[in-house]
Amino acid sequence: MLKARLAEEPVLVLNGPRTVGKSTLLAELARDLDRNVIDCDDPATRAVVRNDPGRFVSGTETVLIDEYQHVPELLHVIKAELNQPGQGRAR
Repeated sequence: MLKARLAEEPVLVLNGPRTVGKSTLLAELARDLDRNVIDCDDPATRAVVRNDPGRFVSGTETVLIDEYQHVPELLHVIKAELNQPGQGRAR
């Protein structure tokens, strides 16, 4: 279902309570799409993303971000990317 939604929507947010399998589902999706997951739960990754969030969401390739709430400025950057002319496929 997620892959079908990704074909229709530029951004998806997977929300739910702790320990129900959100990260596991994201990892399976990453394998299916041959993409990496940017894990903002990792302090080193979080620091890099926080330093330059635009680097991680620009372009047209699918981007999979886990624990995005640790870098809330990502949401502003994603919105700005989606508002760019000709964009709208950032994920």
